[in-house]
Amino acid sequence: MVFKAFMKYVSYRNRFAMSLGFKSFDEMSKHTYSIFLIPPDAWCFATRLPDGGWAVWNNQGSPPYNVEKWDTWEEAARYLRIYFDSKGLTEECWQPQGYDEIGKKEFQTKPPADA
Repeated sequence: MVFKAFMKYVSYRNRFAMSLGFKSFDEMSKHTYSIFLIPPDAWCFATRLPDGGWAVWNNQGSPPYNVEKWDTWEEAARYLRIYFDSKGLTEECWQPQGYDEIGKKEFQTKPPADA
């Protein structure tokens, strides 16, 4: 029973990734950046899409996840901050991946390619 549920979850994840233009969830993960924590254990992500656009989604609940798509990183970044603020989260939840340098502004540059 547990194995069957696990396989169903893996199938949902792969279908989610395919809906965004990837061959698998593993492939999509290579282009996905964690942006902020949604307590207790969910995250909001930004994914660079194969067509050059960006998808913003979170892993609350089960797939398929809700997705917002943007043509540019700047649009996605603006939306991410508005979405974060609308959730009423504390600043310690804001943890964009790949922006560890002090003073580096995450909205002025795209996430690093190797993050």
